[in-house]
Parts: sequence; C-alpha cells; structure tokens
Amino acid sequence: MKRKVLLISPGYYEFGDYGYHDMPPMGLLKIAKYFKINNVDFDYYDFSLPPKVGNTSVNLKFIYKNAPFNRYIKCGNFENEGILKPQKYYGAPLSLIKQKLLDSKPTEIWLSTGLTYYWEAARDIAELCKSLYPHVPLLVGGIYATLWPQHCNDFLGADYVHKGPLDDIDDLFPDYSVDSNRKHSTIRTLQLGKGCNVSPPCSFCAVVAMDPKFKALSASSLFDYIKTEADNGVSLFRFWASQLLVPPGRLIDLLERIKHSRLKINMVASEGVQPSLFTQNISDLMYSAGFSSVSIPMESISDVAVKDFRKPSDFNDYEVAVRRAQQSGFGLIKSFVMLGIPGQTYDEIIHAIVDCWARDVAPALHQYTPIPGSFDWERFTQFHSSSPEELHPSLWPGANKDMTVSSLEEIKKIAKIGPVNFYKYINTEVAVEKEIWQLYRKWMIKYGILSTANAYNFKAPLSLTGYVSDWMAGVWSQESTLITDLVKS
Repeated sequence: MKRKVLLISPGYYEFGDYGYHDMPPMGLLKIAKYFKINNVDFDYYDFSLPPKVGNTSVNLKFIYKNAPFNRYIKCGNFENEGILKPQKYYGAPLSLIKQKLLDSKPTEIWLSTGLTYYWEAARDIAELCKSLYPHVPLLVGGIYATLWPQHCNDFLGADYVHKGPLDDIDDLFPDYSVDSNRKHSTIRTLQLGKGCNVSPPCSFCAVVAMDPKFKALSASSLFDYIKTEADNGVSLFRFWASQLLVPPGRLIDLLERIKHSRLKINMVASEGVQPSLFTQNISDLMYSAGFSSVSIPMESISDVAVKDFRKPSDFNDYEVAVRRAQQSGFGLIKSFVMLGIPGQTYDEIIHAIVDCWARDVAPALHQYTPIPGSFDWERFTQFHSSSPEELHPSLWPGANKDMTVSSLEEIKKIAKIGPVNFYKYINTEVAVEKEIWQLYRKWMIKYGILSTANAYNFKAPLSLTGYVSDWMAGVWSQESTLITDLVKS
C-alpha cells in the first residue's frame, strides 16, 4: 500500500477572556514542506479554525463569540470567591473532522499538539482517529507531547509520542500553500531559529525544554523567504524568536537587506527584544526597515522578582531600551508585565503599570502559569497534581490566595486606559464603558495617583527600594490640565 500521511492540528478549549488567537501550527507546516520535497503523499488539516473562514486576517473573535460551551472550571481562589469560568470549544466541529478523516484514508496519522492546557481537543481527535482507524499508527508530537509526555501517553492512546524537535525541518520555512485558510492571507508567522541561548534560562520559560539546541537561521535564508512571500502579496511578518537579537549581526544583516530591497512590509516580534542587547543602531534599523511596534519586556518592576526570574536584563537595561525605542520614533512600545505570579502583590503590579503609563508605554499583561519543563515547574511542586487544563493562565493558577480574580481582572481592564491616553478613547467612535472608567478611577485613587477631589498627585504612589520612578515628570505634568478636565467631566 502506498504511504499516505495525514497531518492534523487540533482545535482547543478556551475561555472568553482569551478568545481566538491565530497562531499557525509552525511545526506541521514545516513537516508539510519536508514531505513535499521528499515526494511523500499527505493531507493537511488545521482544525483550529472554523469552517469556511476564508481569511484569517479578520477578527475571528466575533466569529467565535458563540463558540460551543463545554463546561465550567474553578478559577483562582475558588474557596473564597466561588468563581467558575465557562470553557468553550474553538475549532471545527467533530462531525466535519470525522468526514475529513474518512476521506483521507491514511496509512499513518501525525497529530500535532499545542500548549499543554489545550490538550483536550487533541485527545478528542486522537480518540476519533483510533475509533475510525484502529490499526493505523497514530504519532503525536508538539508542545504538549514534549513538555508533558507521560500525561500525553496516558490520555491520548498514541502509538508513538515524539518529544522535542525534528532536526530534519530545522532549516525549512512553513509552507502556507497547503493551508486552505491561510494561503491567501497577507500575514506570515515565521520562526527565526530554535531554542534559546540564555543560561540559565528564565525561570518561567520552557523553550530550552522544547529545543535544547540553540540555532539561528541565517539572514540570507530569512530574507529570501520574506522577499518571496512579499512578492506574492504578504505585507505583515510576525517574527517568532526567543532571542531575536542573537547573534546581533544576523538581525542587522537582515534589516539592511530589507531596507536595500525597498520592500514595503510591516514586521512585529511577538517575543520582544532582550533589553540589554537592544542598541540604538538596532532600534533605528528596526524602525526604518518596517517594524510597526517593539515589545520590551519589563516582567516586573521589582528587582527581586526580576532576579528570581533569572532574566538576562535588569530594570536599568529596560529603561535604556525604552528611551532608545522612543528616540528611534516608535509610536507603539509594548512592555510585558507578568500577573498572577506566586508571591506577587497588588502594589507590585500597579506600580509596574503606572510606570508604563508614565513612559507612554503600553503595558502588555501576561497572565502567569507554571509550565512543565521550566525551572518554576520544578520549584512550585504544588501544581504537579493539577490537570493541564486547570493551569490555563485565564484561571489564575499561580496567584496568591489573598488575591481575588475580580481584582486581578479589574487591573487588566484599567491597564488598557492610562491617564495620559484616556482622551484618545473618548475621541473614538466607540465609547469606553462607564464601568471600566469607574474601575480605573477607583484604582487611581487607591494608589494615590488621583485624589478624591479629582486632583492628580505628582509623586510616585508606590515606593521601591533602590529605584525612584521619574513618572512624576514629563508627560504627566504636560497633560495634567487635560486629565483634570476629563476626570471632572
């Protein structure tokens, strides 16, 4: 019988406050490229998308607004709050999946898995594969299979669970032509290599567990791929690299090639840049070559927390990196801030957000979860008895017991506003919810930024040993009259 491989990417079970996010199955798209090169017959299906989407550049949150309900799961400090969150299924219906499986008639099935807390949808497809093709080998790989292999082996019933990367596809780029929903999209996600060279790795990260060997793709191969895709109409490239700036000469070479070729493209780097390696030259090149924004991780304003994370950069590096990005002309600068870390306090979170506002930086809040394979997983053993889906960030699994889900989610809402930029919301066609404004004002008063008389206090509301924020100067004082008028209104 002729070999016929069926490549599958499953859907996922998600929560309303996260919603749809389009992250292509990069490994599977590279495997498809490898099979093409080696003349292996295969079918490819990404079941994470609803049927007949057509264009993934649209906001699929609206399409998934009425996603099928699955069940309620306990959230955060459940014993004190009793909060349950509705878990919904995002992806193609099982009836459609079943029909595609029957049509394929494979001799082997390769099932990719995403993040560990999305494992249930992979289980559903694995069970369906085994019911339809009990004698066809089922191979499972990907993030969940690598980071939680025993759980994967116990619950998916695969004939083979593959841990780690496939070295044969290291130098290949994803082949979007096999993806019926994405091949005509003007967006491409591409990895710039694998692994990470930070040693020891950051405490919350499991990249090294996924890819122990660090490898950076060459500037010439990256440019050739980008130019080919751009010539075919792609306008936005999302770089996925744990170490975008390593080696620094590689990114400089790539950006110089893009500038010289006069490609009209936009670029973003989802994983951000390492502040200590972010030189003024690199910042200027990123801006002039087409980066529409830059993400600079702060993680926490606490120097104790940053050291605990084993980050390769400190707060001084972060401050300098932000100034360099602003000097280059970046209008949108994002700063990663962690929420719900064991031992974290409300003051620490709010202080970080306020500091972002003061620098005219957008806080990008990342809800924390312990990841198998990371250093945190080894030291926070209280999570080892949890089932993977219970560790979804939306459930606040790591937050302190004295923190409430309602307060943490209030913080998420107000972080999007910021005192200086609030007028931008008012001048838009979509009005800011009154509830959000009230939450915002409540927290501003609580942390001493706003007095009960609607007057702004130009002094740091919180203190941090060894660091005094300069947020009381600059943009805050410049906008004080406008802000006071808005508050009174």
